[in-house]
Amino acid sequence: MKKIIALVTLCSIGLTIGIAYFYVQRASELPVWYTDKPETTQPPNSTPSVSPSPSPRTATAIQEKFQTAKPGAVQERLTAAEVDNLIVAGLTKNNGVTKPLPSAVKGIKTQIQQDQIRTGAIIDLAAVEKMPSSPRTEMMSRLLKIMPQLRGKPVYIGIAGKLSVKDGQPQLAPGGKLQIGKVELPLNDVAKQLGISRSTLEEHVTSYLQFRNLDIENIDLTDQGATISGKKK
Repeated sequence: MKKIIALVTLCSIGLTIGIAYFYVQRASELPVWYTDKPETTQPPNSTPSVSPSPSPRTATAIQEKFQTAKPGAVQERLTAAEVDNLIVAGLTKNNGVTKPLPSAVKGIKTQIQQDQIRTGAIIDLAAVEKMPSSPRTEMMSRLLKIMPQLRGKPVYIGIAGKLSVKDGQPQLAPGGKLQIGKVELPLNDVAKQLGISRSTLEEHVTSYLQFRNLDIENIDLTDQGATISGKKK
């Protein structure tokens, strides 16, 4: 009997270690769009297979479009790349002063598929540990306490879910998830684990889709982008 109990105990420990290893491996996987290698240029005589897409508007151009709109109904469609530009602008601007993107951020990408938005960044956790203390670095420190095996590595951290509107401002609908590598976790559970509010996690997406003097009424997500409808004050 003792041998059977010992065997069951060892199997349980092995299973726990195996599951933990699986999750750490999944959490450390980087998305296919990211590479730390310099982009290669096409040979001079090569011919593009498709016509180049129009360049996405800058965050400044998008903000000005909303600000200069006449009072009343407003509708504007943003591509995923333009949402990226809004996020980068939000990360680099502080009190009206634009600064370089934090060195720990190695890449940002937003994807919009059907009715869901997925936006995230590659974070160099080794660089984060050398940065001055801030709410963002504190959140990363708490994450490392949960998954210490990720220390010193580049990690993809993103938020995914549907968008809804409350009181004229965008927010993530129930069911939103935090993605670490290829591991997706319920946003509410992660917020509890990190000891922060869900709204703090949400604002990394929703705060960049807020526009001055605009009450948002609806955000329609499709594969082509996000259509924002509202009323200009």
